[in-house]
Amino acid sequence: MQLPKRHKSSWVSLLALATLACSAKSPASLGSLTQNHLLFPLAGLKNWLVRRRSHRVDEQLVASCTRKRLDDDPPSTDRVTVQLFQWRYSDVGDECEAFLGPNGYRYVQVSPPHEHIEGPQWWTDYQPVSYRIGSKRGSEAEFDRMVQRCGGAGVGVIVDVVLNHMSAGSTTEYRRGSSGSSYRKYEYPDLYTRNNFHKCRKRGNLEITNYMNRYEVQNCELVGLADLKTSQRHVQVQLKSYLTRLVDKGVAGFRIDAAKHIPASELLDILKLIPIRVVQEVMYTGGEPIRPEEYSAIGRVHIFQAAYDLKRMFLSDGIAYLGHPVPWGPQWGDG
Repeated sequence: MQLPKRHKSSWVSLLALATLACSAKSPASLGSLTQNHLLFPLAGLKNWLVRRRSHRVDEQLVASCTRKRLDDDPPSTDRVTVQLFQWRYSDVGDECEAFLGPNGYRYVQVSPPHEHIEGPQWWTDYQPVSYRIGSKRGSEAEFDRMVQRCGGAGVGVIVDVVLNHMSAGSTTEYRRGSSGSSYRKYEYPDLYTRNNFHKCRKRGNLEITNYMNRYEVQNCELVGLADLKTSQRHVQVQLKSYLTRLVDKGVAGFRIDAAKHIPASELLDILKLIPIRVVQEVMYTGGEPIRPEEYSAIGRVHIFQAAYDLKRMFLSDGIAYLGHPVPWGPQWGDG
């Protein structure tokens, strides 16, 4: 039996992660697969790993991984968030009802719902031009329907929100956003003017160039994006209004994009009266002045350490180290 087409890419990733942990696990929906389908096709991977002496891989450990089956010790999914990056709202609703809800998944994370600059690229979603709900993934009505359908299936919707900045682009030419709003960089009618953005105190270059400088990271522009002055009352009121509307629509949480570029005290001012689950993106590579701990009082923090650790296991230390001396998991750093 073949997996439905839309699940194939997701299960490729899940199977790979399960393999690394030597405990292949899956939702009960895959229980109907035949014995032949349940065996991991890892013979080639095993041979490659064993040949690479620098990885110091234990052959017996790899062999034990190849014998694992997908129905061994199914994991709890009641705390799992599935990210459906760039999916249309109607498709997310379908997925909640057909797969995520029936298999016990607790949350689904979706891309930013606000109006953004035009373009098919994923990064256009992260350049807001207004806080109207409407993007290339669907209208406000379709967004509302998605939230209702997922909620009805027992799956909470976590929304990616951009609070640090607006768009990049021309400061002279007015353009149209994904829902038709007129804008230009630093000028967003009925929302923000130039006075609502940071004026980075650097000569000739307004962008962040030194991540070891706290001032630059939190006051200069991230890749040319107009950096909101989040200390201003007007800016905070606009952001709170947007977030409150999303809460009123029934969303279950927020993933705060580029949280480290907003001082934690200002982010707390924006979020403190909004009772909702919060996950913050705080990329940290070690030694930087802005640390993940600064944001832990606000909510959970994503620092991406798990991905770096897995990469290191394959490229240098060897996957045997995933279990020694401490098993790979939260104690290695919040992913």
